[in-house]
Amino acid sequence: MKCFRRSSKLFTAVFLIVILFGCGQNSKEAESQVTGAVKENIPVVVQAKKEYQKLTFDELYSDVETKNLSQKTQELSEQPVLFEGYMAPPLTAEIEFFVLTRYMMEQCPFCAALATWPADIVVVYLPEGEPMEVTDHPLIVKGRLEIGEYKDELTGFVSLVRLYAEKIEVLE
Repeated sequence: MKCFRRSSKLFTAVFLIVILFGCGQNSKEAESQVTGAVKENIPVVVQAKKEYQKLTFDELYSDVETKNLSQKTQELSEQPVLFEGYMAPPLTAEIEFFVLTRYMMEQCPFCAALATWPADIVVVYLPEGEPMEVTDHPLIVKGRLEIGEYKDELTGFVSLVRLYAEKIEVLE
């Protein structure tokens, strides 16, 4: 009976390794973690890799003139997304957020009401306490998408689409 329990635990460990980790380079490390946990009857918790859905400026709106958000944008609200673009020149040297644009811009694209909001802009809020240098290089921004009209109380900045950044990659 003891042999059956041990082989059942081993089977469970191997099953978890194959299902959760596949046959990649890290499978040995995963095997030792899972096998050790099974031997000690410790619950195994595996954190899934976050997948970011790509969203482009062309996909933001179903009707650019009326600022109607597309079905895809609405479905991705509060979800992890990946967005590519350029940092518009910020209003100040120290930034907590910036404007992501389709094209590189010479000056801040707007500081007005929603009615003048260009279709190729997304407000990106930086992770708290993580400063970023201003750049004119292309960016890949990963984070949580938020939609709906919002006025930042501190700056008065009005936005319809926001991205709360988790990771920002500057491309050279």
